[in-house]
Amino acid sequence: PFRRITLSEKTPAKKKSFWRALLPYLAEIAALYLLFNYVIFFSYVPTTSMVPTVPQKSVMLVTYLHGEKEVERGDVVVFWSEEYGEQMVKRVVGLPGEKIVLHRGELFINDERYEEDYRDTHYCHNKHCIKQYSP
Repeated sequence: PFRRITLSEKTPAKKKSFWRALLPYLAEIAALYLLFNYVIFFSYVPTTSMVPTVPQKSVMLVTYLHGEKEVERGDVVVFWSEEYGEQMVKRVVGLPGEKIVLHRGELFINDERYEEDYRDTHYCHNKHCIKQYSP
């Protein structure tokens, strides 16, 4: 009634259980790799250029996926700047074919003053104040 099992018969079962136990972890690593290389990434914002929308020294979770939607004025975009050799976070103010002028802190698009409703006229953070220029 009892059968003696040799070591060579036990080994394949142990190997199968090891790979079965490891499979969920490998799947999770593969999913995270795909997620962070093709869907989302983290972006650090070290400056005050996006205040008050994005506070200084923030970390943003950004998506690579933009879908069918075109970039519009007011969108916040993340891109690599060859000129500065770093990743930049900026707001889109000009669209192709438009004339953009910044004069005394005021934005003009095609010679018309553009009201930036997302921008505070006065903002302070850690005793450093940013004030919008008056014409």
